[in-house]
Amino acid sequence: ILFIIILFLYNFLVQRRRRAAYLKAGKKWDGIVKELRERNVRIKLLINAFGYLHDSNYLPEKQISDLKSTYLLKSFKINSIGNALVIKYFGPLMDHANKSTIVCLSARIGSINDNYLGGWFGYRASKAALNQIIKTASIEYSRKKSKLILVSMHPGTVITKLSKPFINKANYFTPSQAANNILRVNSRLKDIDTGTFIDYEGKKISY
Repeated sequence: ILFIIILFLYNFLVQRRRRAAYLKAGKKWDGIVKELRERNVRIKLLINAFGYLHDSNYLPEKQISDLKSTYLLKSFKINSIGNALVIKYFGPLMDHANKSTIVCLSARIGSINDNYLGGWFGYRASKAALNQIIKTASIEYSRKKSKLILVSMHPGTVITKLSKPFINKANYFTPSQAANNILRVNSRLKDIDTGTFIDYEGKKISY
């Protein structure tokens, strides 16, 4: 059985009270994976779109004096660790004999080389960590002769609760447009692209 799983765990489908439970993984994710394995499921495309930038208690830091350990920890827990656990639990269910893809949504702001403005310490660093996780996991699966492709993707500026407070320009995407961009780029991905950081047009972004 080949099918597509799209995970909008943070900002989209999962209710607020259930987010922490999903990110704890453990028994809940073990149960999901066990059920899929028993059904002999092989996943063709997994798009992991959960992420964290702000909430009612925290906003991105403008300067280093704004740093708060609680915000940093939450940023890494969701943007970095959450993605790592998705790969851990769902990686074995991918279709390794044929092309399959795990797309984790990153952000251009997570590029170290492209950082000219500063600020947003927690978000930048947690997205940079996500990119490293993708790269490292891709090396492991390549050694296993798997045809799985893992990429970090910058979807552009998308109108969601995450980004809406910070949008001050006209060039943005609706969620539907962003989803179509992701699917279009995925259709063009090749084995050589695994472990890369790319944008919504498939262009590589420097780590």
